Amino acid sequence: MITDLLDSLGGMSTTGLCLVVFLLAFGESALFMDLVVPGEVGLAVAGAAAASGDHAVAPIILAGALGALAGDSTSYAVGRRWGRSFIERFDLTRRKIGPLVDGAVDHFEEHGGRSVFLARWVGALRAVVPFVAGMAKMPYRKLVLWDAPAALLWSTVVVVAGFVFGRRIAEVVERIGFVVSVVVVVVLIGLWRWRRSRSSSAGTDSD
Repeated sequence: MITDLLDSLGGMSTTGLCLVVFLLAFGESALFMDLVVPGEVGLAVAGAAAASGDHAVAPIILAGALGALAGDSTSYAVGRRWGRSFIERFDLTRRKIGPLVDGAVDHFEEHGGRSVFLARWVGALRAVVPFVAGMAKMPYRKLVLWDAPAALLWSTVVVVAGFVFGRRIAEVVERIGFVVSVVVVVVLIGLWRWRRSRSSSAGTDSD
């Protein structure tokens, strides 16, 4: 996949490369494309393609940051407008997911900004956290205040890494990104099960 992407992007104009980077960064959050092409991999490959094609790196970084912010904003808007109604529509989602959303509301009131910033660096959470932030009615201004610098820093780090180290760093990013996502998801599931077990025990003791 890395070789195919690099070959496809290498011959593009700077404008075309920026457009592809914007769409990659946008799609992974707005359309859950991270399951197909992880954002870090796409941006690292674009950085490598910029080096091989003698493109300026600054416009590519900006395109990645804007695409990430636009994708997160779209995910946020969908969660705010339709997330809660979708969960309430079905009995299964209402019983299983509803309590998690209620907990997310409390979480985002206290830690929402930091969660948005950190989620930008974890592929498994990148599209989910803005969506949940929308359901939790987190103010959009607060989302942008945390998400914009995170998107710019993320795009800068990944594109520059690809620009400096080339194809090899893209392959490393692909492997590391997958491992980090798996570890984070496992930890979050473990914490959720632990908190649920504690709540059940507390309820039993009170009876």
